[in-house]
Amino acid sequence: MSTVLDLVKASLRDVGAISVGETPSADEAQDALSVINRMLSMWSNESLMAYERVREEFALVPASASRTIGATGNYATSRPQEIESAMIEDNSVSPAAEYPMTVLNFDQWSAITLKAETAEFPRGVYYNPTFPNGTLYFSQVPTVAHNLVLYSRKPLTAFAALNTTVALPPGWEEAIISNAALRLCPSYGKEPSAVLVQAANASKAAIEAANNIQPRYMQSD
Repeated sequence: MSTVLDLVKASLRDVGAISVGETPSADEAQDALSVINRMLSMWSNESLMAYERVREEFALVPASASRTIGATGNYATSRPQEIESAMIEDNSVSPAAEYPMTVLNFDQWSAITLKAETAEFPRGVYYNPTFPNGTLYFSQVPTVAHNLVLYSRKPLTAFAALNTTVALPPGWEEAIISNAALRLCPSYGKEPSAVLVQAANASKAAIEAANNIQPRYMQSD
């Protein structure tokens, strides 16, 4: 297991800012941590950098046409980057049944003329990624407190502190170290080597390729 400081030191070694066995100053380490966290924040906007999709359940509120979702929202969780699929879970039957909803884009949502229409099982949901909390709008206002099931892509988690222990999926340490080193080079007046550029690009591309594996199903008329 590595700590965030281990990642920072490896990045600074790749830059040439410190030598093997040398420890960066507190300011250098904190600056590198900030660079890494900003990089992770940027990567959160790239769907192929998400290594997991999260399933969450939330109670619908009858007569409520919208709900906020985020750290301080009606649904208290990390704010989704994207809602990929949604279901309504009916717990009145055993086993519970899930009914699919359409995840609407902005054009589909804005084209709905009767937004106040009601239904036990809303047909669709539109996600507006407002900040700091996102907003969910239902194409039919729910009348029963069934569960809303969301499958979403979440932002990558920032590292809290240098002494934080990290457990990362395969390939992620290399991607963080080499790409952080690339970003740190200008701060130290260094020109990134071709080897570092290649390592940074290849490690990130490998993660994107691994996350882009989706089953393809044959169809016939």
